Amino acid sequence: MHHATYVADRMDASSDSAWRLAVDVAKSASRAAAYAGATLLAEAVGVEGTIHLPEPTSGTWCRLAAGPLTADFLATSHGDRARMQLTQVTPEGYERVRAWVTERESCRHGEDCEICQDDPWPSYEELTSEDGDFDIVHLDESERGTAQAAFGRVTLTLDNEPVATLAKIIRLARAA
Repeated sequence: MHHATYVADRMDASSDSAWRLAVDVAKSASRAAAYAGATLLAEAVGVEGTIHLPEPTSGTWCRLAAGPLTADFLATSHGDRARMQLTQVTPEGYERVRAWVTERESCRHGEDCEICQDDPWPSYEELTSEDGDFDIVHLDESERGTAQAAFGRVTLTLDNEPVATLAKIIRLARAA
């Protein structure tokens, strides 16, 4: 008995295979970008790090642990965004980061703007005024992360930032 295969069936199977292959390649490229990003952040912090494979349900491509830095590379990105926690930041390092971000992301609406948050990053002085985490927000007041001061150091947590921005923040925070 001869089984007839219609051209449309072969095209569907071929299209399905091509699509699955393209998705696998895209995932591999994103994972590779995350690993390269982990290397970039380890270099920025200045210590060797360890890249950990995630749990399948973690929502991350990988996790970097490098001295005072922990970074999770978000699976909702192409490996180019991460969530990080940087500990042991000096007050001067924190203020350098705050000044750079504030300058870089200042309101473009003018002095009388009522849309943008006036001070999205709390100052070190504010962090030491009371215990607990202080919110860091974007100009539109959406959540960005937290900062906490204790024992003369700051712990900085940012939730979803471009890897290149995190590398700059780490370098500023760690500069002598």
